Order: sequence, then C-alpha cells, then structure tokens
Amino acid sequence: MNIAISIRRLNIRGGAQRMVAHAAKQWRAQGHRVTIYTLYYDKEACYPEILKDFRVVVADDEVTARMRATGMLQGPVGYLRNFINESRAARNLALKMEKDTDVLHPHDQLVYRSVRYFKKEVRNVPAVWMLDDMPTKKHSLLRNSQFDQTIKTSLLKHWWYWFVDILDYWFFLRYLDSIAVVDTRDKEWAEEAFNKPTKIVRNGLDIAEFPFMSRTGIQEKKIHLLAVALLLPHRRFEDCIESVRVLLERGFEPTLSIIGAPLDPTYERKLHALVHERGLETYVHFLGKVSHDDLLAAFRAADIFVFVAHLQSWGLAVFEAMSMGLPVIVSETTGASEVLEDRNTAMIVPPYSPEKIADAAVALVDSALYQRISKDARTFVEQEISWERYAQELLYMFEEARRHYA
Repeated sequence: MNIAISIRRLNIRGGAQRMVAHAAKQWRAQGHRVTIYTLYYDKEACYPEILKDFRVVVADDEVTARMRATGMLQGPVGYLRNFINESRAARNLALKMEKDTDVLHPHDQLVYRSVRYFKKEVRNVPAVWMLDDMPTKKHSLLRNSQFDQTIKTSLLKHWWYWFVDILDYWFFLRYLDSIAVVDTRDKEWAEEAFNKPTKIVRNGLDIAEFPFMSRTGIQEKKIHLLAVALLLPHRRFEDCIESVRVLLERGFEPTLSIIGAPLDPTYERKLHALVHERGLETYVHFLGKVSHDDLLAAFRAADIFVFVAHLQSWGLAVFEAMSMGLPVIVSETTGASEVLEDRNTAMIVPPYSPEKIADAAVALVDSALYQRISKDARTFVEQEISWERYAQELLYMFEEARRHYA
C-alpha cells in the first residue's frame, strides 16, 4: 500500500508529530510505502532519530511563506483570507503527492483540505483522517469559554461561526471517508459534527525510549513536580503553578519544572506573571524545548508528573512518564484518564483544581502508594499501549475504506 501522510507542521516535537513518525515507522516495517507531506519542516527539530530515513515532501511555496509571515488574521475578512490561503496551501500539498497513492491519511488540522484537491484533481482514493482536536469554530468557542469564562460571544458571532463551519464541511470535510480519534469525547463530537464512521484508536508508545526506573518514593517534604506539554491555554499550567503555592502553605518544599515550546506568547507571559505575582520564582522553572536525552533526565529527576489539561484529547507525555515509573497526576477531562484508574495507575483529579493537585501530591508521600502506582502504571503501559497496535488499527481503517473503492 502506498500511504500519503500529511500534517501541517513537522518543525516541533509534539504529540501529533510523534504519532506521525511512529505510524510511518510501523507501516514501513510491514512493507508499505510511506511518504510524509507537510507545510513546515525542520528535520533537526522534529524527531530526526525516527524520520531521518523517510521521504518528507514540503509545500515550501509563496502561499505557505505568506501564511508563516502573517500568522492568523482576525475578523471576518481576515478569516476569509486565511481560508483562501490555507486552501491554496492544501491544494499545493495535494498536487505534490504521488499519483499512485492508495490511501490519504491527513493528520489533525488544515491538511485534511488536501483530500478534496487530490480526489478531484489527481485520483479518487480513500481518506482516513486522524483527528487530534476538533477543528470547528463551534468547538473552539466551547474550549475558549472554558479557559476564560469572561469571554462573551454575540449572537452575530455565533451565526458567523456556524457559517464558517458549514463552509469548511461543504468544501473539505465531506470528502473524508472515515475518522480516527483518541478519546470518547472527540468520537461523540466528530460523529455529531461530520456524520462519518468514527473509531477510537488509542495512541502508542515505544517503551524502549522511556525505560523503567525503580523508585523508592518522595524524600521527606521535598516534592519535585514535572509538567511537559506545549505551552497552550488548555494545558492549564496555571493550576500546576498554583498547586506549588498550596504545597508551600502546607509546609512542603515543592519545585515545578515546566518543559514545552511556548507556542502562545500571550499565555506564556500570563504564566510568568503568575509566578512573579505569587513570588514563586525560586520554585517554578521554565525549561522550554529540550532534547530527548534532557527529557529523559527530567523524568528521572522528578518525583511526580502533572498533566491537568482541560478538554485535552489524549496526553502522550502521561504514558511516557508512566513508562519510566513516574507516578502521574492527571485531569479527569483528558483523554488519557479514560484508560486509567484512580489510585491504581494514576492519581485522577478534577480540572481547575490546584487544591486537588496538591492533595494528590501529598497522598503520594505515602511510599507504599507511590511505589504501587509506579509499578502498576509501567505494567499497564507494557500491556496496553504500543505503536504497533496504534498503526495496525489505522491499517484496518484504511483497508475498510479501500473496500468501498474496489
């Protein structure tokens, strides 16, 4: 099978990029031909250890350069300009794809638009979309209102978002054959919004990349927390920061290390301002982007991993931490929490709750609970989470979609 994977950006080390890299690796090992198509590529910044031998085709043209330079324009006129530019970039990407491609596999945002152009202008083949986060304006409005409850949206804006979503569906999303998602919430949303066959395909993990480390527990009152994710508002790093303040008030000596590329400058400034306002400069450290070796070192040095994103589709880093025996505190509104069990494989807390994060951290001072979760979490990852399973389930979807084209 000749598989065309497309993804908007391969210039960061994010969860979506890791999914693409490992799926490509698995499919090629099974004898399939795999080419990856993207708008932005930095081979040194995006998993070079996995992607170095793959053919990566970049739509490096005038339209993409203009998108990079201007960013996302605001307002109705700005949106229409974005829509036109993004659609042109998607068409350019589609026309770079091999004509004998058997399956189109767009991953996440924007590049699903390339499906329409390939099907209409090159060859009519099945397309299976990997949806990480809902792309509709309706759902972005829902998420934004969850992060900032002071946001008020006029009726006119609601109507505008409705029109925008209809436009995107009519021109692009209806050309998809089926949709893969990683959690139940997105499955329900996708089925309601797009009326397409939708299947949950859980993310994988290469446990060899994240070796287990035997841990004895937390030493006295010193608690070293670690959070790893791209710095975006729905990741709720402010709750992690506030939990440090709560732990200090309870007589503990906490530190928090935050690893992740700052993709939202406004949000990054907000986090730094919060640290300054709370007087936590000594306790909270922003480490930015790090190498894989430095990430492993951070996992080894930490006592507890914290991932309390709200309306997050999955959370690859949760299982990376678990693989290394690091107990995790995870929000119940992340997709990852669907497969975890409170106080057995993780500590599960409500969103927006620094107090509950602190409670969970204090509970893990109990060395018996700490060691049991550390070992059970690793066992769970070994038995349930693998890139082989992830890639194989997507192959089943490809084959099912191809039967309708026979």
